[in-house]
Amino acid sequence: MEILDAHQHLGVIADFVKGDAREASGESAEKVEHRTRVESMDRSEIDRAIIGPSYGYLMPEGVADTRKLNDSLAAFRDSDPRRFPFAVGAIEPKQGEAALEEVRRIRSELGMVGVMWHNRLQGCYVDSPWMRRCVREAVDVGLVPFVHSHHGSLLESPWRVERLAQEFPQTTFVVIDGLAGFEETELFYDIVARRDNLVFDTGMWSGGSGKVKAAAREMGIGRLVFGSGLYSHPMGFRRTQTVEAVQESRLTDEEQARLFALNLYEILGQKPLGPLPG
Repeated sequence: MEILDAHQHLGVIADFVKGDAREASGESAEKVEHRTRVESMDRSEIDRAIIGPSYGYLMPEGVADTRKLNDSLAAFRDSDPRRFPFAVGAIEPKQGEAALEEVRRIRSELGMVGVMWHNRLQGCYVDSPWMRRCVREAVDVGLVPFVHSHHGSLLESPWRVERLAQEFPQTTFVVIDGLAGFEETELFYDIVARRDNLVFDTGMWSGGSGKVKAAAREMGIGRLVFGSGLYSHPMGFRRTQTVEAVQESRLTDEEQARLFALNLYEILGQKPLGPLPG
């Protein structure tokens, strides 16, 4: 059964590392990042992942730094399309018209499939005016919006995410971390009854298999995609969700297949690639 991860971040380690950042083996920082990430995925039984940005990156040069991060995401994808077939880009709404230009560039030049926002780290509301303009541009060029709704964040509150869903009813939003907190989960259980264009990843969940089973029951299996929350960190890789929680949830094989990969492929408009051989 294939597992496609909707929720991985790239782009933090380089900002913590000085100089050329080589291990004793002589590997570059980029090669160390790739090798250790794939090792972590293998331990977690994750076949493939969409690689997305970490919004902890430094921006002393503003728009140029955002472009550099997106170029690195595309290069990481292209270096191993077998494990990282898709990339989603970073867009900073507070960069104004330049942000709209970057939306177009990551689609036309970099071939990305979506945009991943993390508004509490970007310093603007998820439903702010420029955020809505960025989403409109993304939708118009065929990019899937991935929006964080981190528990406790006023900038990413569920009711603000619902505003986006209401404004763009024909667009499916992948909500990252949205069901991590108890209060937010209860709010989203009500919101999905009104909005049929919100899908949620499993990142940052607590409650193990019971939470998976409850979310599937309350929202329907079609509303769920797998997200590990795997991200690079100076002390090693961190993850916030495991495959075992889904496997132990007593979902049927068909339901697990949809959560693990098929729902996400459908959202992306892509054909499933299937489990890795061996």
